[in-house]
Amino acid sequence: MGISNPTDFHNAVHASIGTPTAKYVTSGHQKSRKRRKMPKLHANEWAESRVNLKTKMITVNVYIDYQQNSLSASDYAKLKSLASRGISNYWNRSVSLAGDKFHVTITPNYRRSRSIDVDLHIETDKDYARSHNTGFIDASFIYNKGFFRGMNGMSDRDFMLVSAHEFGHSVLEYFGDTDLSWTHKNTTNKYLQNIKSTTPGYPSTGEIDLMKYYDSNKGKVSAAHLYKKSIADEIDVKRLIWMSNLTFTP
Repeated sequence: MGISNPTDFHNAVHASIGTPTAKYVTSGHQKSRKRRKMPKLHANEWAESRVNLKTKMITVNVYIDYQQNSLSASDYAKLKSLASRGISNYWNRSVSLAGDKFHVTITPNYRRSRSIDVDLHIETDKDYARSHNTGFIDASFIYNKGFFRGMNGMSDRDFMLVSAHEFGHSVLEYFGDTDLSWTHKNTTNKYLQNIKSTTPGYPSTGEIDLMKYYDSNKGKVSAAHLYKKSIADEIDVKRLIWMSNLTFTP
């Protein structure tokens, strides 16, 4: 068994990710409009994957338009760096395909076009500000300076984790539309974002799925444990590979 050629790789990825939600567009005159499926397979403009079947290494470049807004040059540089580090830290992992283990490295790159649009902000108020990425307006990654004031390094660690999570919404939305993304993989209400009665508590051992919500009343973990054990789930990394422009290296 194992993967020895691009066809085997394609088949293994497709077999392991579930069924994507069809993406439709409407075109034509109002009285004779037609809806047609848009291709999703390897058609994403903001992600490119290079696969080496010999070394079992996959490099995924993702493209993000970090927007400076009112940030100073130094704050803008800091937040760009932290966001990119967070995405890499929490999305890098190994995945299994047809009995082979591939190591996947995610590298965020700044690009103005054909990218995910992200507003960067610093919140100085003591109340925690929520970041978002709905897929309809620019994503917003918020650095909570005021909430973590006096807690050494916590603003940085929180922002890195939040950036990785919000980036992940672009992956879930592209693959499974809002039903997958807005419900945090069926752990929250779609519109109010409230956790469901069926949502489990945080796992005390093993991985913590970066894209799910958990019920802290059923199981709580420390912030240190959350930062250490959170990671993009294997199937979500495979979905990212599936949707990206894909090439194979010799």
